[in-house]
Formats: sequence, structure tokens, C-alpha cells
Amino acid sequence: MRQTTMNRSVPSPVYPIAEAADTARAPLEELVENAVWAPSGDNFQPWHFVLDHEASEISLYVDEAKDRSPLNHGYHMSRIACGAAVETLIRVAGHAGWRAEPKRPVGGALATLRFRRGEPVPMPPHLIRARVSNRRRFDGRTLRESVLERLEKATPDSGGIRTVWIHGRERLAALAPIIGRAESIHWLDPGMRESFRNIVRFDRPAAERVAYGLPLAALELPAYKRVLLQVMLHSPSRVVAWSGMLALARRHSRQLVESSSALCLGIAGDYSPDTDIAVGRALQRAWLAMTVEAMAVQVMMATCGLNDVLHFRPPCLDVTYHRDRIQALQADFRAQVPELEPGLRPAFLMRVGYAAPPSGRTGRLPARDVIRDRHA
Repeated sequence: MRQTTMNRSVPSPVYPIAEAADTARAPLEELVENAVWAPSGDNFQPWHFVLDHEASEISLYVDEAKDRSPLNHGYHMSRIACGAAVETLIRVAGHAGWRAEPKRPVGGALATLRFRRGEPVPMPPHLIRARVSNRRRFDGRTLRESVLERLEKATPDSGGIRTVWIHGRERLAALAPIIGRAESIHWLDPGMRESFRNIVRFDRPAAERVAYGLPLAALELPAYKRVLLQVMLHSPSRVVAWSGMLALARRHSRQLVESSSALCLGIAGDYSPDTDIAVGRALQRAWLAMTVEAMAVQVMMATCGLNDVLHFRPPCLDVTYHRDRIQALQADFRAQVPELEPGLRPAFLMRVGYAAPPSGRTGRLPARDVIRDRHA
């Protein structure tokens, strides 16, 4: 079913926080209530917010207990999620007539923002909560030049992060099997399987909007693939490697990429906390721009995660993944993406296209669960 874009010419209503007094407690808390809707890997929500109402400041911290995924080496994936939350805070505050001023973070904070009165910045209504992951097959239509121009304009280079839009059937066809290989390799790691087993909510009705983790319906798998998924999640690595399940996972991911209109790639330099925050901000900017265009989006981080494995060298590198296999995959990926120059890292990857709404959506933990008061 063909989707239409949001009407960008209609002014959106201002959030209620714009009407509150500068010294009131409500503005900062309501900013966080929107910020928690930022994306995070598998809906781990690895953050907490410390509010200083007297100074009108919000500091953002990584919650190290939340994301134990093998992909989260050095908590850098958690930092990317926190960067997306920072971008969300800035967007919502601007829409409500607040100006966010970055401050040097202290006391272990990743980022601190001070909020002052400013001019409202228009934003489509409900944009933040309209953003959603969609794991369906897309309809494969060609990305229109006018849409591409708007996406590129909305995602300029910022904070040392470059956002690249990869499109055209030939490029997608060349990258699809490589991304499929990357997405399947992770299933060899028992830690990755355990993490996914814990985050998919097999304990809840398939389409229930769970506050934490992923509802089963959001995976967009037919019944027989759900059964195969559970078998793979509970099988030893040697069974996964030799049973043909990896081939099925590889083919599924390849077909998802082939059905897309484009790929959105974030390119960064180092793995510093500031860089990861900038990566998260760039990812959220791109995702919100695609949401304005009524596009379907799915993050596919395995290619980036395997590059991270080479950088961080965890124990599973040689025991499970095998260095040579990952190096070959990364070489193949870089050969198809000349924009990814030597010394730079693929920081995020999303497939983009058009599809029916997802069958399941994630919820969020209540904001009160992730808010701390500095003076409490």
C-alpha cells in the first residue's frame, strides 16, 4: 500500500512544556518523557537522566546494567543510544521553545544540556513517537530524487559523522549478500544468542507493546521461522553452524536488503565517547528525516558490530567468530562502499524503503524509572 508523506507545511502544535514557568519541575521531566522514545539496540534503553531543576540542566549517563549484548563492547553501543536520546532532547526542547546549550559533562556523565528560553522550532506533531522499526520486507520501489535531496539536506555532516545514502538496484544487490553474511555470523556467538533470547519477549502475547525488549510480532516472522528461531537460540554453536540455520538467517537478511529502496550508512572516526554521542545524534536525525517521509526503517548493525569486534578484540573473536572470516567480510563490504575510507568505521547501518506498518511495536519504561534528581 502506497504511503504518503507528512504535510510539512502545517505548523505543529507546541508541546505543553512550552507553557510552563522556567523554574517549574515539569519542563525537564517532560523533556525526558519524550527523550526515552529515542532508539536503542533491541530496546535495551541503556540510560538514566539526572535533573538539576535549579540550573535547568539534564545530564545523561550510561546504565551499564542494561545492555549486556556482545555487540556492546566498551558500552559504545549504549553511548550511541544515549546520543540518540540527546538529539531527541534537543529536538523536543526546540519545538517547545527551549534552547539547549551543551555543557562540559562532569561526574561520569556522557552529556549535559542546559535549557534556556528561545524561539520555538517547528516539528511535525508526534514525530518522536511516530519513529518505529519495521522488519517487514519493503516494496523495493526506487528512491525518488526529490526524497533523496530532502534526506541529504536533513543529514549534513556534523560532529565528525558523515551520513551516506546508498541507493540504486546494482549497489543494493551487491551489498545484500555481504550484509546477510554479517547478520548471520553473530548467531555463532552463544553470548549473542543468550542476549537475544532474553530480549525477545516470548513470555508475552506476540503483538503486546512491551515496555522493555522486543515483542515477538515485531520480528515479522511466520510461524515456522519463529519455531526455527527458538531452536537456534537454544542450540549449541556447533549445531547452529552445521544445521543450515545460518544459511536461512543469511538468506532472510539478504532478501530484506534487496527489498529496500536505499541504505543509510553512518561513518565515523574513533570510538571516543564524544564520537559515539555524535553517532547517535546522526542516527536519530536520519531516522526522524525518514519518518517525516513516511518511510519504513530497520537498523541492521551486524556489519558495524563485526568491525567493532576487530577493534575491541573480545575473547569471542578467535573462539567463535574467527578473525579471518570477519576481516574478509569487512574487506568485501568496504570494496562496495568507497565512501568508507581507510581509518574510518561504519558506525550505523539502516535499510530504508516503503512498507505496511509493523505488526508489533515496542513501548518504553516509564520516565520516572530512569530519572534521578541531583538534589534529592
